[in-house]
Amino acid sequence: MKFYNYVYRKFLEEDEVIEQVIHHNYDELIKPIFIQFFIFIAFPIFAWANTEHLSFLWLGIIIIGLFKSINLFLYWLFNSLMVTNLNIVDNKWISFFQRASERIDYSQIESFSYEINGVINTIFNIGDIHITKLSGEEYLLKGIYKPQFFCNRLNHIQIKKAKEEIYKDHTQLKDILTTVVQKHIAEHGITVTND
Repeated sequence: MKFYNYVYRKFLEEDEVIEQVIHHNYDELIKPIFIQFFIFIAFPIFAWANTEHLSFLWLGIIIIGLFKSINLFLYWLFNSLMVTNLNIVDNKWISFFQRASERIDYSQIESFSYEINGVINTIFNIGDIHITKLSGEEYLLKGIYKPQFFCNRLNHIQIKKAKEEIYKDHTQLKDILTTVVQKHIAEHGITVTND
C-alpha cells in the first residue's frame, strides 16, 4: 500500500490511509490493449525485422505505440476506487490535464451489489458494482475485475467502520456522563434519597 499512498497522495487528506484500491474500466481497456499491441508494437516489429527500408518509419510507429501504452497504463492506474480509513474516493482519469474525484462517506452508504453482463465479461470476471446511498441515489462503478470479491470486501470494511464509529460514540458519551456526574458531585456532594 505504500506505492498507492505515494501515487494517490494528491487525492488524500491528512491522516488518511488507503486500505484497498479497486481499479475499474477494465471492460474499456481490453479491446484497446489488443488493438494497440498489434498495430503499434507487434506489426511494426515484424515489419522492421523483415524489411530493409523504412526502418525509421517502423521505429516511429513503435515509439507512438509505447506512448499510447503509457497512456493506457495511466488510465488504468488512475481510474480507481480508493477505500480509505475515512471515505471511499472514486478517481476518474479523463486525460493528462483532466481528472475528477468524488468522495462517499461510509455513513451515507446503504448497500453494495454487483452485476456481470455479457459473455466476455463473464469469461474475464468483469462486472459493475452498485453503491446505493441512504438517499436512494445509486453510484455505479463500471468494469471492476472480480466484482463479487470487492463487493464483499467493501461490505466488510463498511461494517468495520460502523463498529469503530459506535465504539467512538460510546466512549464520547461515557466521557460526557462521567464529566456531568463529577460536576454534580463537586457542586452538591453525594446525596442519597429514600423513597
